[in-house]
Amino acid sequence: MTEFLKNIAEGFAKFGRILVRGGLASAIFSIFWFIVAAVGTKLGLWEYGFGLMIMTFSWGRNLVMVSVGLSILGILLCLFAAPRTQPVILGLVGVLISGLIIGRLIGFGQEAMRLPPIHDIQTDWVYPIQFSDKLMTLRGEFSNPVVDAPVINKNADGRWPGTGGRLVSEVQEEAEWQLPVSVKPEFNGCSDVVDFARFKERYAHENAKELRNAPYPYILDSKYYEIAKGKVFDIALKVAKSRGWEIVTKDRQTGVIEATDSTSWFGFEDDIAIRVMLAPSELFQRKENCDENIEESATGRNRIPAKVDIRSVSRVGLSDIGTNAKRVSNFLIDLDRTLGKMEGKSNEREHSEEM
Repeated sequence: MTEFLKNIAEGFAKFGRILVRGGLASAIFSIFWFIVAAVGTKLGLWEYGFGLMIMTFSWGRNLVMVSVGLSILGILLCLFAAPRTQPVILGLVGVLISGLIIGRLIGFGQEAMRLPPIHDIQTDWVYPIQFSDKLMTLRGEFSNPVVDAPVINKNADGRWPGTGGRLVSEVQEEAEWQLPVSVKPEFNGCSDVVDFARFKERYAHENAKELRNAPYPYILDSKYYEIAKGKVFDIALKVAKSRGWEIVTKDRQTGVIEATDSTSWFGFEDDIAIRVMLAPSELFQRKENCDENIEESATGRNRIPAKVDIRSVSRVGLSDIGTNAKRVSNFLIDLDRTLGKMEGKSNEREHSEEM
């Protein structure tokens, strides 16, 4: 009887070792599976819906769950007989790999639900940036439309209740960081618009922790620089190229730069337009002792600031999982690092001349 039970235990253990190896192999295979799903989508071998929703979140998730099940069951069966150490370790490795993948999938899903279902981000919805015919042709007729006042698809209510049918501009504003209403901005210069923008940036820099509470922890506003418009355009073009964007059109006269960019993983293509212009006079209430509507003063500083805006729009999908907002923010940060230093030097030069 003892020998019979021993044989049964050994049979369980043998089968458990097979399951453990199968679970580990399945876990390793799932890594390559997700890579194939992403790379195949990026290379255009199949549609993004198939690569992302079916291969990744449907079949891929099931594959990982099978790996977890095989590994756990194999570990339990291996406990019936010796040697136990090696198969248990292999089983735990399989569970660990699968657990990391599951955690990544869950985190991705939670992030998608936390962020608004929009794929069109820009810094100025009052004066929307339009794409040229050339860029619209590149997007293709089946891409997401690019309009002045886009509205979220009503089907979004299924996963993001209360968002369907709303203006993208409103939802973007609610998602991005805003200056707390309790904080009173300072207006010391010639334009309240420029003063408010710069005060908001200073406050955000000094209270960076507050930004983390917003779905979009960025400032997605127009930028103003007291530098000649042409110079701002040149720097904006340089920054766009440095970020690896493919330049589609550039017109120094109109101040418009258009480009395309793609995500590193699935290769989703997005289109970008940057606009550099003199700030519209209707945005300003000129104050006393401020120069009138002239572009440059005797010292070379702009009295009507150059206004920079950017728009980034995905070609496919409902939610971009924050990709366009992050792209816009990173561009503005890089632009500010260069132009902010130039503006500071200009201010120092003007101050010394006044002395």
